[in-house]
Amino acid sequence: MRLDRIDEGKRVIDLKVSDNDSTNAWLANVALKQLFNLAQRRADSNPSGHLQRHVQFILDEFPNVGRIPDFERSIATVRSRGISFLMCAQSLSQLDGAYGKSAALTILDNCDSLIYMGGGSNIATQEYISNLCGESVLGTNYVGAERTAVDVRGCVITPGEVGLMPRTDCLVKVTGMRPFRAKKYFCGDHPNAAKWLRD
Repeated sequence: MRLDRIDEGKRVIDLKVSDNDSTNAWLANVALKQLFNLAQRRADSNPSGHLQRHVQFILDEFPNVGRIPDFERSIATVRSRGISFLMCAQSLSQLDGAYGKSAALTILDNCDSLIYMGGGSNIATQEYISNLCGESVLGTNYVGAERTAVDVRGCVITPGEVGLMPRTDCLVKVTGMRPFRAKKYFCGDHPNAAKWLRD
């Protein structure tokens, strides 16, 4: 496999790292950083400035791998090159622990979409999700002798409500759109699931 031709043809590179032993985490960090660099250099060498085929890095249990060198810089610059990241984390404190508060915020700020799958009782994560969803007009009050209409605003979803979401639901926030609540989709229900599992 020619990693310097990462955008030629369909391929999957599966890098498995132990989630309970961090002895070799540094090796995974170096390997991932090298893959990011190869993809960026490949994009930069094309006249168009981006890869021939979109490359997506799926980083499950992202903070458990440890700090990937300069990741906050990579995530901020790769989108225009045809490279994207799909990262999964259990909580904000996990991300803060691996990258520090400032770098973790930079990483979150560069995520175009965020899906909160629920779970955990981390207050900071619940407050972040609530703040991310913003406020809305909840109703109208009429005040004073002239009965002036005043909008009553409040959280779209409070931190407490975030913590009480059923496991079947998720919250989706896409940049430039209002947040929405949806039912989680079980991949096994897809009409092609049986075929994909056989392949």
